[in-house]
Amino acid sequence: PYIYKHYIDKNDTGESFGTDGKYTKELLEKHQRTMAFWTEADIDDSISTDDILLLSMHGEDLLDMDKLVPTVQRMFDFEDVNDVVAFASTIRDFVAALPEGGGNPLLTMNAIATRAARRRDLPIDGLRDSIVVGDGVLRFLEDTGLASSGPEFVHAHEFGHHLQFEMDAAMRSSRYAGTGGYADDGDARRKEMMADAIAAYFLAHDRGGNMGEEEIEEFVATSYATGDCSVMDEDHHGTPEQRKCAAAWGASQAAPDGGGLVDPEAFVREFDEVYGRILALDGVECALVLEDPEEEEVVAGGGWEEATGDEADGGYGAGQGVDIPYFQPPEITLNIDIPDNSNSGVQVINQPEIDLGMNLPNEESQWDEQEEEGPEAADPVPYIPPQIDQAYVPPVVDVPPVQVVPPTQGQSAYKPQIEEIIQQAPPPPPATTVAASTTQPTEA
Repeated sequence: PYIYKHYIDKNDTGESFGTDGKYTKELLEKHQRTMAFWTEADIDDSISTDDILLLSMHGEDLLDMDKLVPTVQRMFDFEDVNDVVAFASTIRDFVAALPEGGGNPLLTMNAIATRAARRRDLPIDGLRDSIVVGDGVLRFLEDTGLASSGPEFVHAHEFGHHLQFEMDAAMRSSRYAGTGGYADDGDARRKEMMADAIAAYFLAHDRGGNMGEEEIEEFVATSYATGDCSVMDEDHHGTPEQRKCAAAWGASQAAPDGGGLVDPEAFVREFDEVYGRILALDGVECALVLEDPEEEEVVAGGGWEEATGDEADGGYGAGQGVDIPYFQPPEITLNIDIPDNSNSGVQVINQPEIDLGMNLPNEESQWDEQEEEGPEAADPVPYIPPQIDQAYVPPVVDVPPVQVVPPTQGQSAYKPQIEEIIQQAPPPPPATTVAASTTQPTEA
């Protein structure tokens, strides 16, 4: 079906996406907005993404001989047209026998970005750049509960590949040499994860997809669903967690309300700088930073509560899109009350209340003296244990000497030496007692 749509049909007239065309309006509108968004973001007009076809892919096309025969001719080099028709008939019969026939989602469970073949940088054979979205991948998103924003993420991801085609960012390894970026034209993961980040940035941006928190979290889950675990395969596209991290990072770059658009090439440089940390699933880069309707930044899924009031103003660090809340520890009060037990043989002092918050009760404490002598101390103040006047000395109890019984004849080859050692051993010292202790030992 893909070959037919891109190479044979070659136009976007009457496209229909999903069962009964349920995603057609949504995807066509988002396609126009995506082209306009990145055209505006391209500050030096160095890329062209405003003439990309959005095409639909249907398994039923494999049952239509008018579509199937030219597709077979395009793919295979048959000399006799009768052989083409015969082979197309075999394909049609095979597809018809599948569960659900041409509607089997496995036939079209993909989305593809294709750059038209060029001669002197101009398309040939009347072809145009295209994004082809299959009914099968839309069905997959429905069946996995990702149909709200998943289709738009898949489309925006493929559009990200077209940005890469224009910038040639996915193929060149020397473009950002010396900039601290990471670029490897043999790394398929970088190409795919960069497209995830590009898609997420557009969909989360106020001037792009302008999606809310639930939609953003869903398309991040969609990126997770597109990952694979074939880590030894040279065409490995990234694990589910790495794909999810890339999407979360991309969405976080769009978090500030009213933020300007990042030029595509600048966005790629920023991605390359964090790419290694994304692969390592760095907690900062993988945190999804969102903005709620009150224009307050919130880290989703990280256990942070929504910041409000003064906390929202002072609780975040600087930086665009990757702000992490500064944790303000609660003030803790620890009451230490040790009872004075005169029968225990230990003298103790009842300690005053000790604060373990940002300040100690006593302004002339040891910590304040350290602040005067050294550099500014970091909060919170470390805990200083209470002082005890007299160290605890455990009582010494009377222990009867251990009687050593020499082995009997035949128990050891070294019996004479053992007996000699026993005879030469000095007697045990007399036992000592502590007056404070009245407890007598009990025999075990």
